[in-house]
Amino acid sequence: MTEALNAASAAARQELLRRRLSRRPAAPSASPAPRPRPAEAPLSHAQHRLWLDHQLDPAASRYNVPLGWWLDGPVDVAALRRAFDALVARHDILRTSYTDEDSPRQVVASPAPCDLTVTDLSDLPPAEAERRALALATAEGDRPFDLASGPVLRAALHRTSATRHLLTVTVHHIAFDGWSTAVLERELGALHHAFAAGLPNPLAPLATQYADFALEQHDEASTAARDARITYWRGQLAGLRRADIPADRTRPQDPTGACASYTFEIPRKVHAGLGKVAAEHGATLFMVLLAAYHLLLVRMTGRRDVATGSPVDNRNTTAHEALIGMFVDVIVLRSDLSRFGPDETAPTFADLLAHVRKTSLEGYGNSAASLDAVIEAVEGAERTKGVTPFFQSLFALDGAPEQKLALAGVEVTEHGFRSAMAKCDLALTMTPGDELLRGHIEYSTELFDESTAVVVAAHYRELLAAIARDPSLPLDTYGPGAPEGLVLNGAAGTWADALVARVLATGTAAVGTSGARVPAHVLDERLRPVPLGADGALYLPGPENSAARPAWAADQEVLLFGEPAEEQVEGSEEDGEDGGVG
Repeated sequence: MTEALNAASAAARQELLRRRLSRRPAAPSASPAPRPRPAEAPLSHAQHRLWLDHQLDPAASRYNVPLGWWLDGPVDVAALRRAFDALVARHDILRTSYTDEDSPRQVVASPAPCDLTVTDLSDLPPAEAERRALALATAEGDRPFDLASGPVLRAALHRTSATRHLLTVTVHHIAFDGWSTAVLERELGALHHAFAAGLPNPLAPLATQYADFALEQHDEASTAARDARITYWRGQLAGLRRADIPADRTRPQDPTGACASYTFEIPRKVHAGLGKVAAEHGATLFMVLLAAYHLLLVRMTGRRDVATGSPVDNRNTTAHEALIGMFVDVIVLRSDLSRFGPDETAPTFADLLAHVRKTSLEGYGNSAASLDAVIEAVEGAERTKGVTPFFQSLFALDGAPEQKLALAGVEVTEHGFRSAMAKCDLALTMTPGDELLRGHIEYSTELFDESTAVVVAAHYRELLAAIARDPSLPLDTYGPGAPEGLVLNGAAGTWADALVARVLATGTAAVGTSGARVPAHVLDERLRPVPLGADGALYLPGPENSAARPAWAADQEVLLFGEPAEEQVEGSEEDGEDGGVG
């Protein structure tokens, strides 16, 4: 009987993981039965963490979620305003404030009109009107929320001409997660379409509200199942020390959270090959990508025991999937290569993938334990401002449902606003498309230069390409290697024209006849910046070509030989740099 239950549990965990990380439709599941709800409900585990952070720094905007869309065509503002009113009335969480009497509680206000702010900039020249609209939207996205009084959602419409508007929505993360974006876009579009046509609200009533989810979590707070999950995490994370990615600067004592991002793509052929590797090893694409990222962290940190945080959405019923709310928490996924024995060349990537598959399934199976509870339970876990004790790197496969805002009679184009503040040192999100696999790196600019993100992306691409070709090779076969498109070929006499580059302490180099400045790094074999004068390899962004990695010192001149001038121009136009070489 016990074996049958264990098998069923394992199968359930696998199905949950496949569904979340492969974005497959959910099988119909039972909705929670309606239950009496007190006037004030407790916070969910994820909300409690965000509420505590807000108490420590109420002026911060790191947990603001800014959304934006350009609207081309005649906008029915009255219908749009009614759509926002109905959306806020439908989802209690958008009318919720948070008290701190005795312990934080959710207080749901009665439905009231949503304050859709309309700003008319159409008297300005078109280009200036759009710049002004974006500036206003950015400032609004950075404005802190008052969680004690609310509201937790702000909407604005900036008119740049009679037929062009910028619509923005800013929500606090305590009431909103990535999945919620699709819910908002779907329902706002349906409501606007109905109201613009003079029809009634077309949406069926919700079966449950977010506060019910929070109550469910607290019902389990002292159960045997909860204790078993904590026991698992206590054992899984015992002895784990955080492995930080080598930074370009010392971590500040009082971090501001300033961040930037870098995007890259994995070619269709590699994407397809990774899917084949996953299928052949009984894994998911998420597991393959995570195993490769952990291998990269091993190379970069010089540590054989690494971990990353990974978001889990915790929407366990179809009723939860219909809600706007903060369901996401974070689990710690650990890869300890020392478990394979002292010979690091012995384990293959397939071995590492099997290890990651096991820890991922177990981790997701125990994901109902909140990160806060896990930190409290694990001996030696130290809390530091702005730093989690187990990881400072996040990894995610974007599994939110695909949904685009559609408004009747209007062409809608999404405008992506940057994150207000970094949630950790570096976060890598991979998004599968129809053909390509897209990567997005968000990094702390207080720690890293853009060139570091470029190098991380290039080495990750190289690892994935090698894994797609053959996952059965020993781990040290896959890296660090020479990333495609980033290593300058230093073989004298290879090409015709001589070019000179000097790597400066600022991390840039003058390259090519134009003297264009580009990010540069001199790195050691573990991809860490080397001290001035030490030997390393020079890395620069460049065209898509592969070259042998030359060794240079960080303070010496590098003599390079480039293509004939016309060939340089042809290659540089592809990359948007005049006179650059790769």
